[in-house]
Amino acid sequence: MARNPILNEMESDVEGLLVNRLGYSRGYSAAEYYLLPIDECYKLVGLIRMHWKGLSGGTEVWKELGEFFTSVKARSVEVKQTSQVEEESHA
Repeated sequence: MARNPILNEMESDVEGLLVNRLGYSRGYSAAEYYLLPIDECYKLVGLIRMHWKGLSGGTEVWKELGEFFTSVKARSVEVKQTSQVEEESHA
């Protein structure tokens, strides 16, 4: 939490940290991190449960996941944080 002070501002039972590692695990993008209302996190769980088929999920679930994360990314606001070293040098 010291390296990511914004996480200290999360409201318990109201917000969740969602990490998208789909692209990262396939080697074509960096992991993405989102601070979301908890209902969006539950929406993702429901989406996976509704569309998952077989062992690998099937093509439909991956299409739905892509659309979900595209929507989340489009609605997100990027937060730039300063590193702890930079903060200490300005003190």
